[in-house]
Amino acid sequence: MIGSCLAGNGLDFFAYYTKVNNGEDWEKHSRTAEHADIVVQLNGCKLVFQRATSYLPYWETPSGQWSVPEIIPRKGDGPANRPDKNNIYAYVRLIESNDDSILVHYRYFPNFALGSHASPIGGNVGFDGVVHEYYTIYVNNTLKRVVRKGTRKTDDWNDPLNRTIQYIQLSDNGMTLLKTITPSLSKLPGRPVEGTPIKSVKEEIDPSLIWHFDEGLESLSCHPGSL
Repeated sequence: MIGSCLAGNGLDFFAYYTKVNNGEDWEKHSRTAEHADIVVQLNGCKLVFQRATSYLPYWETPSGQWSVPEIIPRKGDGPANRPDKNNIYAYVRLIESNDDSILVHYRYFPNFALGSHASPIGGNVGFDGVVHEYYTIYVNNTLKRVVRKGTRKTDDWNDPLNRTIQYIQLSDNGMTLLKTITPSLSKLPGRPVEGTPIKSVKEEIDPSLIWHFDEGLESLSCHPGSL
């Protein structure tokens, strides 16, 4: 029996792998092992990462059930609530669990299409098509959600500002969004160094090649001369 999420003292705070079965028809044909889903138990209530939603988590309390809203719209070969029909491109893993917080990683491809027997035809299943979501659940009933979308440029991927961050309060009556930080790109740095003046040298003859070694001034020249 599920109790109040606010009545806990931190002793009922843990995460585990399991196989959630709601008796749906598709579950009868789901060829998965016994550790296909993740449940985070929080003071009698639970945050569930399940195959039935292609692992987009939902919050369950005695008062009801609420899905975490999509930030990146998902579509694929399945129904709206399970867009990755067989969860080929979606999975979750438990990264860390301690007395104060639990970290779960959810990875998926929000836009894909399948051809013959799981061969991707159309859609984006490359590096820039993937989405990583990190859920940090705290013992005080708060949730931090970090969403990172794949990019074509490595610098954009590594940019610490290029991610969506949500802070959510979990309660008996659902979820309350406390704050959202939208993604952006850091300003590119200016000229890395001022450099020193380039010394001119009187040349008796034209050299074949010249290197000025002035990368700090954002220019590099190579001068072909007479042979």
